[in-house]
Amino acid sequence: MKLLYSLRTFFLIFTFGTVVFVLGKSVINPAPKKLIETPFVFPREVPLSEWKAVKTQNFEDKIPRILYEYTASSLTLEIEMKYVDYPHTNEKIFRQYDPRLSKSGLDKPQIKQQVQTGFYSLEKVENRVYLRSCINPRGPGVITYEQFIQNRYTYDWQPSRLLPVLLGQEPLRDHRCLWTYLSLPLENLSEQQAYSILEEVWLSWYQWWHPRFPNI
Repeated sequence: MKLLYSLRTFFLIFTFGTVVFVLGKSVINPAPKKLIETPFVFPREVPLSEWKAVKTQNFEDKIPRILYEYTASSLTLEIEMKYVDYPHTNEKIFRQYDPRLSKSGLDKPQIKQQVQTGFYSLEKVENRVYLRSCINPRGPGVITYEQFIQNRYTYDWQPSRLLPVLLGQEPLRDHRCLWTYLSLPLENLSEQQAYSILEEVWLSWYQWWHPRFPNI
């Protein structure tokens, strides 16, 4: 009980001190700085264990987008990524790929989860299989808008972010997403074999990208 009381007292003192500091800064320098996001450029090469990079293609879109292509044995793996930093655009993409809203019948996407990466979806479209997920700045990957918002409340609202937010260095809720689409053709694979390969690649891909999420 004493420990809980001490922690609460410390947090209140810290919060009060932060507010006083920010108010003092506002008096001295009243002109607020507008938060400007640094334009993000995808790296030309991303290492992927046991796969050979053969092609990288950038797209001239409003949303930064790139396509990576890898080969291993007779397989060709494609990984498309989009960097989305607009809340409304992000929500639209979530609705577009929400597995629960799919009308594809027997090939309805599956929502899956890995402890290391979070949520993702698996889907077969014609002769290809896809794994989709959103890598967000904090918290595990997500595939539904509700999961994304839950991450924002859980991981964005942390005491360690209070000062940067009050100083205008970071947004209160970070709505950015690194949308990732992995896909393989079903030419020489069964559907289950392809899914297993994509899940293995996804683990490596996520572990490389998450700690390198773009800075604001």
